[in-house]
Amino acid sequence: MSQFLSFGNIETYPLWSSQTYDVLGIDALQEQEARRQALAEHSITDAMKYSEITISYLIHWVIFREVKNLLQLESYPLVNVLLWDAGRKEEVGGEIPTQNITSVSMEHDLRDYIASNPQVIEKGLDLVEKEFKVGDAGRIDVLLKG
Repeated sequence: MSQFLSFGNIETYPLWSSQTYDVLGIDALQEQEARRQALAEHSITDAMKYSEITISYLIHWVIFREVKNLLQLESYPLVNVLLWDAGRKEEVGGEIPTQNITSVSMEHDLRDYIASNPQVIEKGLDLVEKEFKVGDAGRIDVLLKG
């Protein structure tokens, strides 16, 4: 869900993955507070009426928004880059060269960024093909496989 929402508007909707979320080290109390805040913001009085996936996304949205605001970042892709790089540094125990992404607001920039960094969607994904036609259905910008 986060991929589709963020592709529609990366300024409003975060793209999160378990890899970037895990880097934050959110404890149970913090997650519970984010849940309370998410339900309140969306006027949800009975979370049982919603899919747990939806509630989980709203919780992650609150957390990523707070990270974005705390770090005074312009967009959610910048949050993801910082968290992904931090996670990679933890894995290898050192400096990782980063890709400069100053202009991810345009569709082709986002497509190219995801094609070059499929791990921001989910760890273990690899690029199959970028920008190809699918008959009368149109085109696929990025095809990834895990």
